[in-house]
Amino acid sequence: MAKNVKEVYREKDAGLFLIDLPQDLPGYRQFISAWLLMTPQAGYLVDPGPAVTVPVLRAALASLGVEHLDWVLVTHIHLDHAGGTGDLLQHFPAAKVVVHPQSVKHLADPTALWEGSLKTLGKVALSHGRPRPVPPDCFAERAPGVEILETPGHAANHRSYLWGNILFAGEAAGTRCELDGQTYLRPATPPRFFFDAAVSSLDVLLNKGLEGKVLCHAHYGISQNAGDILLAHRDQLYLWRDTVAEFLAKESGGSREELIAAIWNELKKRDPLLSPYGQLPADIQEREDYYAKNSIRGFVQYLEELRQK
Repeated sequence: MAKNVKEVYREKDAGLFLIDLPQDLPGYRQFISAWLLMTPQAGYLVDPGPAVTVPVLRAALASLGVEHLDWVLVTHIHLDHAGGTGDLLQHFPAAKVVVHPQSVKHLADPTALWEGSLKTLGKVALSHGRPRPVPPDCFAERAPGVEILETPGHAANHRSYLWGNILFAGEAAGTRCELDGQTYLRPATPPRFFFDAAVSSLDVLLNKGLEGKVLCHAHYGISQNAGDILLAHRDQLYLWRDTVAEFLAKESGGSREELIAAIWNELKKRDPLLSPYGQLPADIQEREDYYAKNSIRGFVQYLEELRQK
């Protein structure tokens, strides 16, 4: 088994493997993952990751003796989750891809996806690599044994997948790190963000009755207490909303970036789910500063639009 592969859960004859997909950017280790679920009936891969890491993914699969994949499940089509789909299918041409119907056209012809990602992410998009088109005949509406749960919020066409006791939540449950048994969790709420959709998505998941089920985060790792972590993240969204609203209400002068930085500093004091931040390695703190501030921008945009209505 490759060093970036770890079996994290076993249910009867099914094995669940976390595959780390590191990139050559500060803090981009134990951040992007692909999930492999091998059952006696089929092999499922959830979120192939960026195009540039497909060689790492293929090597990981080879180390597990995987020569055939039946299903590729895509939670959403951001480059760090779906960008490698077309490249992966060059090596597993029999695999079928399940993705939100409105996302099919963007994987079949990723030109607009790539150009939009370059505009939004710049050098991060370049580091992920340009996605290869997915052949139109590779798409399927659903995979056997997998329940599809529509969970917009992080992205308009985001969905989660439930197989047995395993929930693949993509970024519906935020971004997670683990340090010495402590869980760090923050919202993944980039502009343009829809607060009500994100909360409703968490309610969709919670209504499935998740006691005894595990939650697989796209970023990063596994939570054994799926229901508890979703409830905690739901509370976190409200805390971030209220904190951002408080700062906007008393905003007086200063740049927008100074406001975002001040909100981030305050959230690190108020939010118990951010308490391990100070113990994170410096490069991961740098990564989290970038994404957390982008998430705060999502809340700012949401609240400012709300005020204009």
